[in-house]
This record gives sequence, C-alpha cells and structure tokens, in this order.
Amino acid sequence: MDENSINIKVSKNLYEQKAIVAASHKFTDNFFVKLSDLPDNNIEVCFKPKNEIMSLSEVVSDKFLNELLDQQMRISVERECGKTRDLIVEKAFSPLNDG
Repeated sequence: MDENSINIKVSKNLYEQKAIVAASHKFTDNFFVKLSDLPDNNIEVCFKPKNEIMSLSEVVSDKFLNELLDQQMRISVERECGKTRDLIVEKAFSPLNDG
C-alpha cells in the first residue's frame, strides 16, 4: 500500500457491486479511485489524493463507508418500491397520455 493512499476492503456479501461503484465515484473529484476484485469475495477500494498536499485520514474511510451504505439503501429501496413508484407515476400522468 502506498503511504499516500488508503485501501478499504468491502464485502461483496454485504454490498452490491453497483453500490460500491456508485459510492467510489462520489470521491473521484479529489481522489484517484481504483477498484480491485479480491479472491476472498471482497473488493478493495484504493483512494489516492489527486493533490499531493491533501492528507489522508480515517475521515475519508468513514465518509466512504457512509456513502456505501447510502448507495446500498438506494438500491434496496428501488428494488422494493420501484414498481409501486412506476405505477404512481403512470397513474399521475395518465390523463396527459389520453390526449
């Protein structure tokens, strides 16, 4: 591990790849982000600051883990409520579709 980077192992049993990628993408403004598939059913996320002056700390990993949880919740809610949302939207705009 590079001293200017921080690596976080994320379990694919807890988080879907879509959530891991979405959470990682939120950090690309300030970090180069590398995702690596590990043989133990984990994904390693490596953050390296784009600016040499920027310091790495546990705050980065804490923010990433919160974002990861948020993205996984979005996926879960979409899976559970997506069809209901689609029906509501369809019903709301049906008068417009009748022309």
